[in-house]
Parts: sequence; C-alpha cells; structure tokens
Amino acid sequence: MKKILIFSDEYLGKGGGAGVVADQLFNDFKRQGDECYLLTYKSIPSWVPSFFWIIYYPVLLVIQYFRTRYDLIVCNDPKAIYTLGLLNRLGFKFNYKCIMHGSEYRIFSECISFVNRIVLFKYFFQISINKAMEVIFVSKCVKKQSQNSFDITNKNLKVVYAGVELAIFTPPEKINTPESKNKIILTVARVIKGKGHFEFLEEFKKVLSNDSSFRWHVVGDGMDLDLLKSAVQTAGLEEFVIFHGKVNRVDIIKLYRNSYVFVLLTKLKEAFGLVFIEANSQGCAVIGPNKHGVKEAIENGVNGYLVDNLNCVSGLILDKSKISSITPEACIKHSQKFCSSKFALEVKEL
Repeated sequence: MKKILIFSDEYLGKGGGAGVVADQLFNDFKRQGDECYLLTYKSIPSWVPSFFWIIYYPVLLVIQYFRTRYDLIVCNDPKAIYTLGLLNRLGFKFNYKCIMHGSEYRIFSECISFVNRIVLFKYFFQISINKAMEVIFVSKCVKKQSQNSFDITNKNLKVVYAGVELAIFTPPEKINTPESKNKIILTVARVIKGKGHFEFLEEFKKVLSNDSSFRWHVVGDGMDLDLLKSAVQTAGLEEFVIFHGKVNRVDIIKLYRNSYVFVLLTKLKEAFGLVFIEANSQGCAVIGPNKHGVKEAIENGVNGYLVDNLNCVSGLILDKSKISSITPEACIKHSQKFCSSKFALEVKEL
C-alpha cells in the first residue's frame, strides 16, 4: 500500500479533462488499496484571493508532506507542476510525477499573461518537469506538443492513455445494434465555437433533408449555448434539436446506449478524445476529425470514423451500411484498451 497525494488545482467543478482524471485516479488508487489524499482548489478556503494560490499551495503541501510522508505526489495540472518546481528550487525534495494533459503549452505559447511572467511560471514549470521521477503524457500528440514547447531534458518520459472508469461506464447487459436504436445523434461537449457544434448544425440540416426522423441531442453548457439555441431557432429546427444542458453520469450513459451515433467535430487541438471512448464503452459508434489527439482515440472503421472533410459527415450518418459496420461489440472492445485503472497502475509504478 502506498501513500499517494493527487495534487491538482483542477478538480470536479473546476477545469476540464485534468479534473476528471484527478477524480478517476483518486477512485482507482483507493480501489487498488492505496492510501490516497487530495490537494485541489477545494483545499483553499473560499475567502482566500484566487491569486494567493502561489503562496497557499507551497505552504500547504510542505505542511501536509511532513505530516503524512507521501510515497508519491502526482502533479496533475500546471499549477501543481509549477509548485513542485518552486519547492524544488527552494531545496525541498519529493518523489513526484508530472502528468501533461495538453493545455500546458498554451500557457506559454498562446496566452503568456503578465502574472505568469512575474512569477516565472515557465522557469519553475520546466524545473519541475525535468526534476520529476517521470513525466507522463496522455497521448502521443501531447508529448510532441510538449517537446516542441519546452526544453525537456528529463529522459523518463512515457505516453499513457487516460481511460474511462469501468466501475461507472460498465458495458450494457443488452447490446442494441444501430438498426434497433432510435435515430439519435449525440454530442457531449462544452458549447463553445471551437467544439464544432455550429459546423455540425449545417450537416444536420442535410441529414434532415434526407431523413426527418433523426434527432440531435446536445449535452453540455458553455458560453455559446444561447448562440447555438438561437441558430437552431433561426433554422426552424427546434423540434429536431434537444438541449439537455449539464447532466449527471447516469443520464449520459443512458444517452450513449440509446444513440445511433456520437458526433463531435471539434476544431480545437484536442489532447485526446476521452469522450469518444466513453461513447464506445456503451456500444455507440463515433465520428470525429482526423487530427490531433482525436486520431488516437478513433481507429477508423473499427470503433468509428475519422473525417478529413466535415462536409462528408451527413453522408456517413445517412449511409446505414457504414454505421452498421461499426458493431457495438467492436466499440466496447476498443474502449477497454483505455481503462482508468490501467492508467492508475502506470502512474503509481515506481
């Protein structure tokens, strides 16, 4: 049994994929018999100004470490990685690993803030990743991006795919074939322009012009949700597009199981495509763009389709032979390659 601290400012209720992975690691470590602890944004009292994390996290980590003597600290997001670099420079030595999720390079290449410059974020961040026991990348895409963005001298680098929690995303007892399902097209993502909702709306119009029995279910909220609803209303498609907002995991699983196909035409530089794997885990075929980390989540013609041209998506959906050739059994089998418990074992391996 190991004493493991998961250090991640991002956690459920704040941030994106890194927060989900932190929760998965916590649950899987506990299932595997380890003594697991958390240090997240929830560890900082609400009355503390947000920018004080740069003082609060190092102090809190040192206090907790000398109380508990962790065997391993898992740094799961940029603030955690930075904090270990700062403490390392101050002479503190810890056994820690860094997980890179893909958003790190943007901090330094796309939005170098004044605060980040003042606190020498990139300097201490790079110290941290180069002093870590190991740096873990959640995809080959993330590893390549990181090596292009940072001066990484650490030789202990590896790619380990994050996965779904099989304890939650258990395969359905009864597997429905695409032919037996309702004609539901499902999208699960934050509703922002970069996620491709507006592009798919144009493709969905083409689908309806050929088969009006289809319905598009949109799960998630975001800054452009009202804009998307307005676009749907302007197109006169209110009865064909169902907005669910944020839903719990139980309801998401039901939607995955009942959907004809899952579609997400993201234009962002996705680190991976965990949402595609979630859909696969419930026997649902997927369609996504042939670029960045999504390419590593979809095996073309096996668990779904990768598209180079978004204009061909409507044709794929309408081609029954194409969708039917992606069997639910193949989707489930593919998803089981990406299991969160396997990820946890790789992370804590010393």
